[in-house]
Amino acid sequence: MSPALSDITSSPRFPRVLIAENNFSTFESLIDTFGKSRLDLDFDLCTSRDGAMRKLVDSPYQLVISDAHLA
Repeated sequence: MSPALSDITSSPRFPRVLIAENNFSTFESLIDTFGKSRLDLDFDLCTSRDGAMRKLVDSPYQLVISDAHLA
């Protein structure tokens, strides 16, 4: 049996996810997929590599999903 998500994260808040993606339809698809999983997640979106790097320096994230070709 796998551990519950609450056992994996040490934060009392919702797990934070950074999505670095410049295609809005891809972002919407990811949000829709996570929504169907019924996980309580807190999402941030960046549309540039520099913006994603600034957010990573300023805030902790439990998961980062990034476009490999993000400029």
